[in-house]
Amino acid sequence: MIEYLHISLLNASLEAIGLIVYFTILAKSKATLLKGLIVLLTTNIVTHIIFWNEFFMIPLPYPNSLYFWEIMVCLFEGFVYRVFFIQSLVEALKLSFVLNVLSFLLGTSSIFIEWLSYISRL
Repeated sequence: MIEYLHISLLNASLEAIGLIVYFTILAKSKATLLKGLIVLLTTNIVTHIIFWNEFFMIPLPYPNSLYFWEIMVCLFEGFVYRVFFIQSLVEALKLSFVLNVLSFLLGTSSIFIEWLSYISRL
């Protein structure tokens, strides 16, 4: 449980850092940056809860269900970004995709490191 919480916080932090970089370049004010971060973190928490609770509800083989839910998360977060602070839907979806790919890579690399650690103990 602690490991899952740790990885979730790292993923949320990674996405927040990505959004900070995005808004540092494009934001017109600190208020816009703060609003973006609040929306990002709230959306990220909601999508992670839904993702991990509903992940096994759709009877797809493992990789397919993972990809399906990752796409759903990207779409949902992209639409939320569009509603709250990005004018272009395409740009909002691109931002969501990039942040989620980085988060996905962090998650899979942590699983790989955990697997290597397990193998080394055998």
